[in-house]
Amino acid sequence: MRKALLLALALGACVADEGFERARRRPIVGGQAEAGYPAVGMVDLGGAACTGTLIAPRVVISAKHCLSEGMQPEDIEFRTGRLGDVSSGRGIALFYEGGLDGEGHGEGNLPDGFVNEYTDFFAMTLDRAPPIEPAPYRRTPIGQDRNRQPGFIVGYGLTAAEGGTSGEKRSGPATISAVQQNHPIIVTSRAADEATGCWGDSGGPLFSDGQVAGVMTYFENVERPCDAGGRYIQVGEFADLIDQAIRAAEQDGGEDGRRDDGGGGGREGGGREGGGREGG
Repeated sequence: MRKALLLALALGACVADEGFERARRRPIVGGQAEAGYPAVGMVDLGGAACTGTLIAPRVVISAKHCLSEGMQPEDIEFRTGRLGDVSSGRGIALFYEGGLDGEGHGEGNLPDGFVNEYTDFFAMTLDRAPPIEPAPYRRTPIGQDRNRQPGFIVGYGLTAAEGGTSGEKRSGPATISAVQQNHPIIVTSRAADEATGCWGDSGGPLFSDGQVAGVMTYFENVERPCDAGGRYIQVGEFADLIDQAIRAAEQDGGEDGRRDDGGGGGREGGGREGGGREGG
């Protein structure tokens, strides 16, 4: 029964050929319409979409499972604004760990068994710097002292697992219920007055103390998708990938990447690979 449910959820996430307009009609479950958080935008994959965050003048971060095998940086557009209708740059370089074989499912969050929780992150260098202040982000993982502390999520995903509509960016509070040891995952829970992510919110930010601490990877409870909270991969584990993307912008003649130096930098090297322009 559980395997059948996982397959059904995966197939639902793979239905991406209805285009960008379909993907736009998918905001966060609960929460409210959001006119702020300008650094949070839509990652337009050409027929599907995820959510992403500008964290340096020309660097966007999101979830790797949004990418498809063979996808090139220039295939991806970062779109901002309340409706995700403002073109704010195209990719010129992608940086992620491992390969994309079996990972790409367009927009949507996939359950355990379909997403590698240890690598579900990418950084993308844009061809230009949009006129937007980047969001501050964690350079090191948050610790268990953040358990049961408030978080805040933003995204363009579904308003409900079935039948959700709207084209607006949405946001809302989400309690950090667990910061897992020896595992790069932050778990959020959802009380009655809180929000949670859904399909299309993949890659969207979890803010903790005003900084992007996590990127949405999938649901906390696959039997209650878009309802019971989410799982967010720790941004602080991937500071080296972000630095590679910033250097790619500098080598391209762009602006220096700004960042929040909240401590050292995540894991160094460790077999990180770049897609598109490899190694920057």
